[in-house]
Amino acid sequence: MNPMTTPEQEIESYKTTRHRCPHCRRSFASRAYAENHVAFCQKRMSNHGCKTCALFEEAEPPSMDRVYPGSSRSCGAGVDLSDGLLSINCPHWEAVF
Repeated sequence: MNPMTTPEQEIESYKTTRHRCPHCRRSFASRAYAENHVAFCQKRMSNHGCKTCALFEEAEPPSMDRVYPGSSRSCGAGVDLSDGLLSINCPHWEAVF
């Protein structure tokens, strides 16, 4: 410490950059971590699909049939999954947690 300065004069200011998820507002120091989070963020509407829904039920063991891949899947809300296509932006979607 310089004897001519006070402790208040020695304090340095600096700016830092944070990367924030636009859906849940969680922030990250690394852009790569933020991008990884956004890809799986439960509050992102495009992630509201069957595989992330609490109502989605996969039979045990999962179907390995490539012709009828949806034959072992069902939805607790009554959405028809027999055609093998999974829904995205489903109005019945419920968070797993």
